[in-house]
Amino acid sequence: MSVRTILAVAAVNAALLFSASSANAGWSAPQRLAMGEPSSVALATDARGDAAVVASRCSHRSCEGVYVTVRLASGKLATHRLSARGVPAAVIIGQGEVTVAWTVASRNALALPGGFSPETLRAAYAPLAGPWTSAQTIGGWTATSYPPPGFQPHLAAGLNGDVLLAWDDYTSPVDGPAIAWRAWGHRFSPARPLARPPEARSLRSGAPNGFGPIPAFDAGGSAYVSSPCDGIVFSAPRQSHRFGRPVLVAPPARLPFEPLPGLGFNLSLGGAGQGLASWVRGACSFDAAAGNAPGPVFASTLHAGKFGPPLALTSPAVQAGNSTAIASAVGNGVISWLPLTSPPSAFSAQISLEGVPGSIEQVTGQLLPVAIDGAGDQLLARSGLPWAGSPAIQSQGLVMRPASGGPDQPAPSSSGWFATAAPRGHGAALAWTGGPHSGLTLSVWRP
Repeated sequence: MSVRTILAVAAVNAALLFSASSANAGWSAPQRLAMGEPSSVALATDARGDAAVVASRCSHRSCEGVYVTVRLASGKLATHRLSARGVPAAVIIGQGEVTVAWTVASRNALALPGGFSPETLRAAYAPLAGPWTSAQTIGGWTATSYPPPGFQPHLAAGLNGDVLLAWDDYTSPVDGPAIAWRAWGHRFSPARPLARPPEARSLRSGAPNGFGPIPAFDAGGSAYVSSPCDGIVFSAPRQSHRFGRPVLVAPPARLPFEPLPGLGFNLSLGGAGQGLASWVRGACSFDAAAGNAPGPVFASTLHAGKFGPPLALTSPAVQAGNSTAIASAVGNGVISWLPLTSPPSAFSAQISLEGVPGSIEQVTGQLLPVAIDGAGDQLLARSGLPWAGSPAIQSQGLVMRPASGGPDQPAPSSSGWFATAAPRGHGAALAWTGGPHSGLTLSVWRP
């Protein structure tokens, strides 16, 4: 689930680096990772309590290569260098294997028309406690100068150990959003286009700067691919590696079926064929000076594999910059957003499985769900500015709320740099920087 993973950038006071106690029972004692001052961190965990962190190890002079640290449920750590050059993109744990993807800039390649920068996408995998395979070149990675959040390559793991990698590759022969599959114990298959030729041409013209495909699996094993800036979703049934025709979940404000950008589209998946999507009817921008165009907040429920009609959660006059959808195991859930007002005020609304929104509540200063694991345990952060739906989250509190009930369990760091929840079963992990020593610190949550 894409919304089960949240980014955060914040400094952490040394006093926050304390061992697990009754106040934060469930969180493991923080462990310092041998990664120096890291950059471009990605994090994954599973229901056993294993975790994997991939990052570039940096000093005050430069960043050096791509490193991965695997933490076993026992607490044992092992760090491995995957590449002497590159930028980490994604990591996933599935069926006892860790898969990492990263990009490497071409040393002498010329920029492509439209401001694209050609790079190479590579991947490697290993058992949790075994040797790593050699790096595999998957395809081309088309980077843009100022991509919106979420436009890096992404990984997702299915029930049977299959791993899906999705990215933008606007070079021949793919020329559009690309996917590659890896079976348990095997390397990735050759890259192929996500969309069929007619849809691929439409995506290419409607999203010339990239689609930013994000893969995910529901609890039944069906695969979905969505985009953070386009309201289009592809899906493939369980045990099938073929995606069907795209579904327009979030129609834009102007043309009826033109894949024009929206803003902050995110899909949270629950049970088989169940989930919840939210978005802002605005526009993503690839221009750092212009910025994104905000707009009103919409939602759609996924029930029995079909998306319901768009639900307007705010009036057209509301100008929100982002939204977060959190689906429960049966598909209902909560959507939160932050209008661009002064003073800032966060809002949320419950959504039923039938797609009926509840009353809108102002929740500024309260705990909001920002991620959920496969068993229903919620990771919550106290709303602020920027807040939990933003790539620049700086929350004033971060806790786990067990699905079984009982008190919230505060994380060892109130402001994490990166947090994630296990896609199946109980589990979460948090990584952060700060404290008396440089480097990255990790803590894993289990009930």
